[in-house]
This record gives sequence, structure tokens and C-alpha cells, in this order.
Amino acid sequence: MGRLALFDSNVLIDALNGVSQAITEISYYDDAAISAVTWIEVLSKPMAAAAWSKLSPATLQMVRDFLEDFAVLHTDDAITAEAARIRASSFINPPKIRLPDALILATANVTGRLLVTRDRKDFRGRNVRFPYELQNTEVISVAKPPPATD
Repeated sequence: MGRLALFDSNVLIDALNGVSQAITEISYYDDAAISAVTWIEVLSKPMAAAAWSKLSPATLQMVRDFLEDFAVLHTDDAITAEAARIRASSFINPPKIRLPDALILATANVTGRLLVTRDRKDFRGRNVRFPYELQNTEVISVAKPPPATD
């Protein structure tokens, strides 16, 4: 089994915007997935922009095609129970995690995937990777590649 990852919206949006470190990070994983929440987050703004004629149909299709490269993991009973546990824990030990982020982290936890995100404010845990930071549009603080697995 290869490296399993669950990507957060910000890394995918960076890749769509041509941030080379995001594209490189995605390439590290043999099995790249996203949560249904992430799929919604990444696609909703381009869909709205296309509806307002601020984005071409071809560009919207490019975003859809990009998302097809990822397995979409849907919320089930185990994920919702884990999301409730994560969110309850955040009430006890702040900062409070928003429900969409709790669902994303729960999806990673339940499926045994590494969560890859730039969001240091909302995510924490052993299975969370922060591959780089963006300051304005410049990539800084690039992490070493994840270790290889067998």
C-alpha cells in the first residue's frame, strides 16, 4: 500500500492557481483523496463565478476535471461520530473547530489518511501535515517530503 492522503481545500486551490509546491505535494501520494466537504468547498466558488459569467465554462470544466483525479470520500456513520468527537473536544480544549473542518479531519482519521493542509489554525493532530506556507503569494517554510512507505 502506498502513501494515503486526504487533501484540504487550500492545497487544491493552490494547485489550481499554479502554486508549484502544491502540485509537488500532491504528486508525493499514491492514493490521493478529498472529503465531500472539500469537493464542495473547491467547486462552489467557480460554479458561482460561472453563473455570474465571470468564469468561462471551459475553466469551470477544468476545475471539475482536476477534482476527478481525487477519490471523493463521503461522510458515513463512523465519520459523523468522529466529527462529533473532534468538535466536542474542541469545545473543551479550544480553539473550537468549525463543523466542515471537523468533518474533514474525521474523514482523515477514520480512513487512516494523512490530512494535508496549510491551515494551522483549525487543524491539529499526529496525522496532519503542513507542507508549506504562503505569505502573500510566495511559498515559504517548505516541509521535507513525507517519508516513503512500503
